[in-house]
Amino acid sequence: MEVNPNHEIIRKLNEMRKTDMKIGALVARQILDNTMLSAGMVNDVKSVVTRVNKLILHVFDSHKGQNKNL
Repeated sequence: MEVNPNHEIIRKLNEMRKTDMKIGALVARQILDNTMLSAGMVNDVKSVVTRVNKLILHVFDSHKGQNKNL
């Protein structure tokens, strides 16, 4: 896997790890799994889904009462 340090996700991940190491680690693992999924190399899909669900819950919890457009 090649990482582009200028990609928006990688830049934001770098900022996230400075403020919330736990979520930063979840995101980093998900980025790796996304790469593996794209290559058809994931054997344990359940762990990927579990991690995505944790990230979704974090987004919901951190944006309560905020109306942000995607």
